[in-house]
Amino acid sequence: MTLTQPDRITRYENYEILHYASLESTNTEGKRLARNGAGERTVVVADIQSGGRGRIGRRWESPLGGAWFSIILRPRVPANEVPSLALVAGIAVAKALRSLGMNRAMIKWPNDVNIDGKKICGILAESASDCSEGGRDGVGFAVIGIGINVKNPVASLPETIRERSASVAGEGSDESVENVIGEVLSAFDGLYEIFTASGFRVLRNEWLKLSETAGMRVSVEVGAEEKVSGTAIGIGEKGELLIKKDDGEIATILAGDCVHATSDA
Repeated sequence: MTLTQPDRITRYENYEILHYASLESTNTEGKRLARNGAGERTVVVADIQSGGRGRIGRRWESPLGGAWFSIILRPRVPANEVPSLALVAGIAVAKALRSLGMNRAMIKWPNDVNIDGKKICGILAESASDCSEGGRDGVGFAVIGIGINVKNPVASLPETIRERSASVAGEGSDESVENVIGEVLSAFDGLYEIFTASGFRVLRNEWLKLSETAGMRVSVEVGAEEKVSGTAIGIGEKGELLIKKDDGEIATILAGDCVHATSDA
């Protein structure tokens, strides 16, 4: 099998960045590199992804002009903390976009960043266990995939998602893809240090300050035939969504597709 080689390798702050003109998926390449010993904070960047993936195997449109990248991590934390990394990345993206003037960037649970309810960023966290490589409980590595619409025209996206999508350029910003990635990496670095030292619970209030979901009427699909509806009242210490159902019961949702309805505020 012929392996794709990066076009160039650069360094940015604490990161080594591998840049590719085209990949099937930066997460797929990131996992391959991680299994072959790539170090923590190695970043895989592609101008184009031919098979970009979102959650639950969904296709992620990744044309030229977007920021498509994955961060390889080797977090020395318990395995049950690792899924929270997607929420840490959400905080980083929202803070980065706000630092670039997009002050309405908000986090939608569990893994999107929106502007005025329109998706500008999706995040996919994947991990693998390997007791010979990892930290406590055998966490071998995690790969955090981040996709941000930057200069890629929203009008060129499939009709099914076009009206629900936003972009950096569409917000009136001329920021380059490189600058957007750099801002996200800078924001993520400090948050990741806090996460590995103390867990997500220390970042929970930071997430809530940037949350579009908290206070909203939501409906979450948690299985093929199961749906939980009510008011999102916050998140738990590991990022699980807390929903107050109409009967007053508090439901704890670890994962699922969340649809916003209206605010109860």
